[in-house]
Amino acid sequence: MKRALAIVALLVFLAAGAAVYQFRFFLAALAYPERGRALSERAIDAVVSWAAMQRVPAGRVRSLRLPLRLSLLSVTGYVNVARLKDGRTCVLLVEAVGYKDNFEGVLSCSRPLRDSEIVRSDNYPRSFISLSGYGEFEELYISSMRNAQTYDVYFDLN
Repeated sequence: MKRALAIVALLVFLAAGAAVYQFRFFLAALAYPERGRALSERAIDAVVSWAAMQRVPAGRVRSLRLPLRLSLLSVTGYVNVARLKDGRTCVLLVEAVGYKDNFEGVLSCSRPLRDSEIVRSDNYPRSFISLSGYGEFEELYISSMRNAQTYDVYFDLN
């Protein structure tokens, strides 16, 4: 009898945990209902502002868990944050992950990208963003430009 009660108690505990976990997504969806392929400027700006307040050292990249209110803006619940040596903060929000870890997302910085950070090539039809020395931010192909500091991007391993 004690064993059966222990199993029932464990199942109730697991169900409650699952409900709390799902409720987290419900709350985040209420905060940012526009989650999807086209993130709004307001949502992206909220992530950039939040990332700028994090303690990422200059010249480094960190993958940070997004706070609850922003967590559904990325399929992983995380954001890659680069603190450039010139003081800019750049974020990479992943919206979709595909085959071979290819992905689509949004790159946005606290200030505009420099012309030298956008690489145009005669060998490839699309331009790409290259923040040299910043790992995930070195080869992001541009799908579209929203403004001087925000781009829809994708990574294609080929």
